[in-house]
Amino acid sequence: MPSWLKKTVIPVWHILLRNTGFVKRAAHRLDPKKDIQMLHAEVIAGFENRIEKTGFLAGTEQPSFADIGAFAEIAFCTTYGVEGTLNKSSSQAVSIWYERMSTYLPCMPTPSLFPKWPPSGFKPRES
Repeated sequence: MPSWLKKTVIPVWHILLRNTGFVKRAAHRLDPKKDIQMLHAEVIAGFENRIEKTGFLAGTEQPSFADIGAFAEIAFCTTYGVEGTLNKSSSQAVSIWYERMSTYLPCMPTPSLFPKWPPSGFKPRES
């Protein structure tokens, strides 16, 4: 996105969202009868369904941006023990995917990527 467009849109993005009806449409899709545990179970089931075929979220034979983003989120939630989120201990399939993804990452990620160093779940590769 060009910088001039960013400078134009960022100050008024909330007005655009409110007036386009995006937030209202998204809110109407929520089911108020579902509790947080049921929604969490649906997220885990959806994640497992995505990785079931090829082992990666995008259905490819190697990691995609979706896998890298999900790995970062799961690593953070696992490191800090954030409850009610997708983390390494959510299910066996998520744990296997997490271990598989860790083999695709650098042996020693830079400390600037994580607020706490060393993060849990990262192991140096054996050569």
